[in-house]
Amino acid sequence: MKKLRRSTNDKMFLGVLGGFGEYFNIDSNLLRILFAILLFSSSNNFFIIYIIFGIIMPKDKGEVIYQEKSSYEDNSHLFIGLFFIIIGSILMIRYNFPGLLAPISYLLNNIKRVLRQFWPVTFIVLGIYILINHRKQN
Repeated sequence: MKKLRRSTNDKMFLGVLGGFGEYFNIDSNLLRILFAILLFSSSNNFFIIYIIFGIIMPKDKGEVIYQEKSSYEDNSHLFIGLFFIIIGSILMIRYNFPGLLAPISYLLNNIKRVLRQFWPVTFIVLGIYILINHRKQN
């Protein structure tokens, strides 16, 4: 069974997006571009989610598994297609039926407000994680 892990081979910061790329057979650079777009459009919510994934997801063992070309399937086109369908559907519902997404929008705004209040906790948890992880390595 394939497990979701942070990548040690394909990482820029913590290896979360590289791990997602390896797990879903998607180009990790595509995920990084999407993450950058979402990061700058959402007032740090995706950065908080990234840090949480970086803490929760275990690292891989650094093993590189080579597959033959015929057995490797790149799912980037599937990911891009589904992304555009989901975004288009949300925008269509938002513009044609504005009241339909109001309860969901209200819930997301409340979650966003709570996360903003606990933003400093993220730094504390990240600091504790780094100290514990450093102690385990030594």
